Amino acid sequence: MRVHELARELGWTSRQLLAELSRRGEFVKSAAIQLEAPVVRAIRQQFSSVGEPDPDATVAPAMYGRSAESLADEDVTGFAEALAKAKAQSKAKGQKKGAQWRPPVLQVLLDEVIVPQRPDHLDPPAGGYFAWEMKKAA
Repeated sequence: MRVHELARELGWTSRQLLAELSRRGEFVKSAAIQLEAPVVRAIRQQFSSVGEPDPDATVAPAMYGRSAESLADEDVTGFAEALAKAKAQSKAKGQKKGAQWRPPVLQVLLDEVIVPQRPDHLDPPAGGYFAWEMKKAA
């Protein structure tokens, strides 16, 4: 927000707001300068009318997207509890991971062209494909 916009919002002149900003130690030369959000928030809190609601307090959690909804439902109070919950939901060590997604063209090349050329004396690898097969397909 620019200095002159904030001054108009507060009902001040730009010079009055520039003087207040310089008193606070902010380096502002003109009324066209863009102010940082924490500075605007502090000035609004100190000088806005008592009857006006705080704009930050009236933001609905839905505006933050799905992450805010999921956090609002959970009752996690600290980092340690959140970490323990995430570890409990993750797969146990040694448990086979799900199949890795590959582009359809690469998957067809692997299954129809490269794997049939695999030497018979080699056992199939645990992951489904050898590294050299993946490199050849790519």
